[in-house]
Amino acid sequence: MPKKIFYYFLYLILRVVSSAILLFSLSSARVFGRWLGVFAWSALRIRRREVISRVAAAFPDISPAEAEKIARESYIQFMVTMAELVYFPNLTVEDINLMTDIVGLDLVKKLAAEKRGAVFVSGHFGNWELMGAALTKHIPVNFLVGKQENAPADRMLNDLRRGKDIKIIPLDMALKNVLRALKSGEIVCMLSDQDAREHGVFVNFLGKVASTPKGPATFALKTGMPLVTGFIIRDSSGRFKIHFAEIERPPDGLPTEDAVKIFTQSYTRRLEEFVRKRPDHWFWLHRRWKTDPSVPCP
Repeated sequence: MPKKIFYYFLYLILRVVSSAILLFSLSSARVFGRWLGVFAWSALRIRRREVISRVAAAFPDISPAEAEKIARESYIQFMVTMAELVYFPNLTVEDINLMTDIVGLDLVKKLAAEKRGAVFVSGHFGNWELMGAALTKHIPVNFLVGKQENAPADRMLNDLRRGKDIKIIPLDMALKNVLRALKSGEIVCMLSDQDAREHGVFVNFLGKVASTPKGPATFALKTGMPLVTGFIIRDSSGRFKIHFAEIERPPDGLPTEDAVKIFTQSYTRRLEEFVRKRPDHWFWLHRRWKTDPSVPCP
């Protein structure tokens, strides 16, 4: 089957499932997401052994059973997050803000009052999409996003974001549009927890060296804008707590390469703190440590 036809078939399934989810309550959507997570773990078994191995390596003091439990819960957490995302059309911004508490809201309000842009950096942790939607009540929000290979699904995903007043900046148009947004007093949100191959900077993450995107640090240094981390944690009642904090800038006068590495390590360390608190919230399926730092770049 040609790839385009296969992708369109997957997109049609996604549309049907999404339309069905919208007929029910948010709690029902979450139950369906949990079911999908269990199905992905038990039946599809996508990268299951790899994920358990990554969890065990990051937490060497836990038992194999504990590592497997964390891995299983991460599949469920991710699918619940996706169910909540497709439920966005049924939620107003006020609905979203009623289910979220924000630590560091004063920082966001200060940026908004000063009409000062900022680089917001997070990871595939908790419901990062909901965090962006919650921010739009307080300050204009842009998402820097890469293009998904499945074009119809990619458009659907971005339409869901736009429906919550989130502006989209395609990765291939990043430089001009990120600078424009920052100079306009808006924030630009970037996820910086995937393997960046030869384009990244190597920093420590969960006990191993990982190639990490330079974008957040580079833009913050180039523009002089604040760099703020944001992470969202789900509790057992279905409410969320969002944590925002500004990252201290590297000392002035450093070579750019050194400053980028220090800045990147600082916000990566912040992500690590949250992953260690709630390891089930992170997207372990990604091959985070794929790039070998000992192999010279081509």
